[in-house]
Amino acid sequence: PDKAVVNGLSCMSCHARGIIEKTDQVRPAVLGNPNGYAAEVLASVKALYPPEDDFAKLLAQDKDRFAKAVEATGATLGETEPIVTVTLRFEELLDLRMAAAEAGVSPEEFEKGLGRSSELARILGALKVPGGTVQHEVYLANFALVVRDLKLGTYVGKIPTSPKLSLSASTGSLAAAKAAGSRPDAVKGALSGKWTSATTGSVFQIIDHGEEIEISLVKSDTLKSLTSSATRTGDQITVKSWRIAFKDNPRQLFNGHGYKLTIVDANTIKIDGEHFSIVNFKTIRMREVFLWTREQ
Repeated sequence: PDKAVVNGLSCMSCHARGIIEKTDQVRPAVLGNPNGYAAEVLASVKALYPPEDDFAKLLAQDKDRFAKAVEATGATLGETEPIVTVTLRFEELLDLRMAAAEAGVSPEEFEKGLGRSSELARILGALKVPGGTVQHEVYLANFALVVRDLKLGTYVGKIPTSPKLSLSASTGSLAAAKAAGSRPDAVKGALSGKWTSATTGSVFQIIDHGEEIEISLVKSDTLKSLTSSATRTGDQITVKSWRIAFKDNPRQLFNGHGYKLTIVDANTIKIDGEHFSIVNFKTIRMREVFLWTREQ
């Protein structure tokens, strides 16, 4: 809907019938003006860009191969394809009927479960309102509570807990918060320290001022620099700016926004969001999900 390019997903949304035929303009333009190019350039163009008839045959062969591959899956080649359809369906807002279906229960049973659980009522209470919906990512983030409070089975993983003691953002300590059963994010300075990306091994420094968070790069095999600032509300950190430079390509920068860092526990931060890669002044939207763990 926002017209941004998402790796893989956007590709298939346009290429539902395979490769899109396009008449090559490079070969005729270069060979039609041979005096304007060096001999090695002319040779490269001849090698890389086949004559029009040969290029048309290659496109036809590729489209035929794609069509046969689609048919082999049992699907029908058409103007739409299942990847985009399923993704859009997955990302839609959830109403009571769909939320219940995700949990494998009837809408009536799900609504009764909301009535029994004060936590679910606070988070998913909009589903009890006629026509009410919730964001799918909110539902996913709290699915452990759905499994537990609706008694659907045993959830394999950590179930988030609510604060039992409210601490001032400027007082207390992480140890005191843990001992009291409160979430560590309630304490100013609790996130300060070095954190390691489980994906890349890069090490980052967090300076926790309470509501304001600063993030910078300590060491990395691939990154040259990183600067970031963020704000925190509860266990949710929203990145206001995110700028990354790479060692092997100084011109490749990530000017990011939209990242959300969720505090899983005192030693784990989940990063789930989107950044916009600016490479040679082209914008490409990419999505990443990964974890940072605190260095002990």
